[in-house]
Amino acid sequence: MHPIQTCLTTLAILVCTTATTTAQFPNWMQATPISSPLPRAGAAMVYDAGRQVCVMFGGSYRPTATSPPVYHTDTQEWDGTNWVDRAPVQSPGARLFPAMAYDSIRRRVVLFGGANLNDTWEWDGRSWTKRLPARSPAVRSGHAMAFDSVRQRVVMFGGGTGASGTGNETWEWDGANWAERKPSLSPPPCAYHDLAYDVVRRRTVLFTGIETWEWDGASWARLTPTRSPAIRRYFKMAYDAARLRTVLFGGFGTQTFDDTWEWDGATWTQLPRTILLTPRSAHVMAYDSARGMTVLFAGEGAGSSHGGPFFNDTWELRRARSTVVATPATLALAVGGTQTLSIDAGIAGANQLYWVVGSITGTIPGVVLTGTHIPLQLDAYTDITLVAANSPPLSGFRGTLDATGAGAAVLRVPAMLPVPSGFRIFHSAIVFDATTSQVLLATNPAVLVLR
Repeated sequence: MHPIQTCLTTLAILVCTTATTTAQFPNWMQATPISSPLPRAGAAMVYDAGRQVCVMFGGSYRPTATSPPVYHTDTQEWDGTNWVDRAPVQSPGARLFPAMAYDSIRRRVVLFGGANLNDTWEWDGRSWTKRLPARSPAVRSGHAMAFDSVRQRVVMFGGGTGASGTGNETWEWDGANWAERKPSLSPPPCAYHDLAYDVVRRRTVLFTGIETWEWDGASWARLTPTRSPAIRRYFKMAYDAARLRTVLFGGFGTQTFDDTWEWDGATWTQLPRTILLTPRSAHVMAYDSARGMTVLFAGEGAGSSHGGPFFNDTWELRRARSTVVATPATLALAVGGTQTLSIDAGIAGANQLYWVVGSITGTIPGVVLTGTHIPLQLDAYTDITLVAANSPPLSGFRGTLDATGAGAAVLRVPAMLPVPSGFRIFHSAIVFDATTSQVLLATNPAVLVLR
């Protein structure tokens, strides 16, 4: 058997293991949407992986330094090109510093609290629904939430709890009820901190603004890296699943910061400033897993205390990366058709071997193979794309990229009885060193929706 065949056949049954990648540092680039939401600070934003959009809610701003605040109740979505105001009939209502997390199992955005509220809401892409659990955490704002996709729980920690001050409670939402967890050791009380879930290491990462902690679902552990970001609040974090790093940007402490840091589970590393993003705090951030970019929006600038300036610019932390572009993205199964997968691995993939693998169960958390994160779940369809890579209806699923690192594969879908609307197939290309069979890189997951 060819060594690559052996390697990928192993991948088909591999249990995910942690490894370190050696990707280039990413750079912040400003996006240029046709229109943007109004400026704001203190909103919340998460990435809806099922619908492949960033969802933002809440926040406020002051049109002038002396004017009263304007509170936002709009539900905005970023699709990688433009912002869209969804304007649902019912919304959670005005609030500052709520927290949100995306439940990838139930395909719901979960929102809790903000502005000293303790209500729970869920967004399904069409409407907001107020949930009425038997028990809820106390009112709070400036708390943080992240979704543990392995344990299928939204994890919430801390926040300002009104007259009670700042808390250090750990709560979890299972889609129906809130339950307080009471570990023997907890981080200190904090607010305006952030959480991010490391899907590979299966840890919820907390930076309190001073210390780094991790939650494994049963206990908190305090980490002691040799270097950490300077003390701050009002920063934001997001987990970059392609580079296996938790990204942190900005915040306010002795100054308003414009620095970007990454946590790999052991070390904080400050990224070089190649393009300067205006210092800010109380912005929003989320990782777009389909496009492989961390998205940042809005926030409050330096030199004031909740008086502005307020921003409404959109930035993306992009890296030199390989891509797969799928054309078209949707096919009617009753008719059938052909989807072309255009592979661009860049100069790093020139004249190297590639293999397109697939999944029908999704892209979270994927697997790690020889130090490279492959953003696909493993399932029976993966086996087919490995064993029958260039057999009908899979054409060009295995081969050699050209001198520019480009290649193409084709999936032909025959006409057959319709499947449930919205059935999805994902494909990612893996590039190997032709001599050593070492995995060099994996592309983004491209999606085919069958209707």
